[in-house]
Order: sequence, then C-alpha cells, then structure tokens
Amino acid sequence: MPGYKNASTAAVPSTVKSQMANDLVHMCATDIRPISIVDGGGFNKVAQKLISIGAQYGNVSVGDVLPCPSTVSRHLQSMVACRKSELRDKLAEAVNVAVTTDGWTHAITNVQYITTTVHYIDKDCSMHAHILATRPAVDKHTADYIRNFVVDVLLEFGLQKEGNIFVTDNAANMKAAFREMTWIGCAGHNLNLVLSHALQPSTGDDPEYALPEEVATLLTTCKVTLSKRLNINNKLDSTLKQCVSTRWNSILTMLTSADKSKAQLRAVTADPQVPNSCYVCWVISMTTYWRTLLPYLHHLIWQRKSCRRRNLQRSNLFCLLCVNSAII
Repeated sequence: MPGYKNASTAAVPSTVKSQMANDLVHMCATDIRPISIVDGGGFNKVAQKLISIGAQYGNVSVGDVLPCPSTVSRHLQSMVACRKSELRDKLAEAVNVAVTTDGWTHAITNVQYITTTVHYIDKDCSMHAHILATRPAVDKHTADYIRNFVVDVLLEFGLQKEGNIFVTDNAANMKAAFREMTWIGCAGHNLNLVLSHALQPSTGDDPEYALPEEVATLLTTCKVTLSKRLNINNKLDSTLKQCVSTRWNSILTMLTSADKSKAQLRAVTADPQVPNSCYVCWVISMTTYWRTLLPYLHHLIWQRKSCRRRNLQRSNLFCLLCVNSAII
C-alpha cells in the first residue's frame, strides 16, 4: 500500500518526545482541556490509530482523516445501540449480578443523576464490571423512585433476576429502596466513613481522642494557606495537595504530598519572611502523629480496593481495628 511501512522498533528520540509535550500543552491551552487528557484511554487509542494511518498511507493531511463534529454526532446513536446490544448479549451469560447504584449532583449545572453499574463473575472466575446507565433523576429521591429507576435500567439489559444483590451506601432511602431484595452496604463507603469520623476535629465532648489542634489546622489550610497565599509550591519539587472532602483518599493524598516534601518544608521554615506559625504543624505532626498514621492509611486504601474480593464484615472489622490502633 502507498506509504506503508513495517512497525519500527527504533526508540523515539527525546527531542521528538519533548516537542510532543509542548504540542500537548498548546492543545490543552487552545482547546481548554485538562492536562490529564494525555492519560485517557480513549485519547491514547485515537492517537495510536492516527499513527497507524500515517504508517499505512503516509504523511496525509489531518483534515483528510478526522471527521467534522456533525459526522461524529451522527455516529453517536448508532454506536450506542451497537454497544448496548453487544453488552446485553454479554450479560446474558451472568446467572445473577451485583448491582451498585448511587446519586450525585453536577457541581455546575446542579442537575441530579443516578448511576447504575453491575458486577458479575463468569464461568472462568473472572470479574466483570459494566456501567449500565447514568441518567438525570427528575423526581425526588424517594425509595420508590430509586427502586423503579434501577429496575427499569436492569430490564433494558435483561438483568432483572431473582438472585441479584444490591450494594449501596447506608442512606435511608437507598436501604428502603431495596429492603425487599438482598441488600449489602458498600464496604468502601463504610471504610471512608470510619476514616472521615476518625479524622474530624474535636467537638469538645471527648478531647482524649481528638485530633491535635495543629493537625486539624493542617487539614483545612494545607493548600490555601501554605501554597496559594505564601506561594510555597514554587519552592517544592513535589507540590502540596489540598484535602477535598468529596474526593476519595483525599486526606491520604494531602498527607503523602507533605511527607514527600517534608525536608524542603523544614528548610522553608527557616526563611525569616515566612511566618513560622504556618509550619509548626508540619514540623510537629509530620514527625510524630502522621508518620505513625500514614502506614495505616495506606493499608486501609489497599483494603478498600480489595473489598470486592473480601467478605464485607471482615473488611469493616479490619478497618476499625486499624483506625483504633492508629488514632487511640
């Protein structure tokens, strides 16, 4: 074929990679896309497809390869129907499934959605997970509404089976929605709740088990005070990360970022232009409290990720034991 070449095993020169990084920065800035797009599976698949087309047909114009938005839009419905049919056929082999569902609200539009997923193990003992639907929830999230919403999705895929198990958080409406079915509380959610309660500042009722004052300050001022206001991140090889309550593993991410930069943070403390009070919590807590707690948190994250392969009660018990050992 014209311009076709066999795949080369030669390494791509570092200068080419560097230029590609510059091009990607320009792309993200021009199209207002996140930098993380380069890690996306879909982006990588399209990029590899473009490389293969170039290898087969030569240095063709991108306009001859990429379709216009209208063409892509026309392909959307047909691809959805095709993929849905393929998934329905694949799910037919499942004797029963574990159904997970949760509601969430779009931060910008304030539109509420409900997502439904299923997990099952095939005859070869391999785990499969599929997102069936993410759709707007137009009515109040009552138990009846949630149950009918999920059942309708399952019926679309032929999955309304007697032995299904439903996994949700512990919200009253979720538990009530599936009270006549086999329901299990989400172990990952339970682990997160235990850690969230354990890492809350004291209310004054039980000061013996409260977080140290400097640690509580650390959780709420890490990036705002230490990074943004004082421009500290520019002085660190690895930037500090903010603790965000709605993001999984957020506290661990923040503490790990501090742990990586502890030597540089102590060096910055010596700077007379930087208020020492901002760093007292780092110097004290990172050498005692958090250095003891971090290994437990890492273990708990591993445990939460392993919940699908472990018994629910064992996971929750393990979590409680670890947190009690670390905190109490």
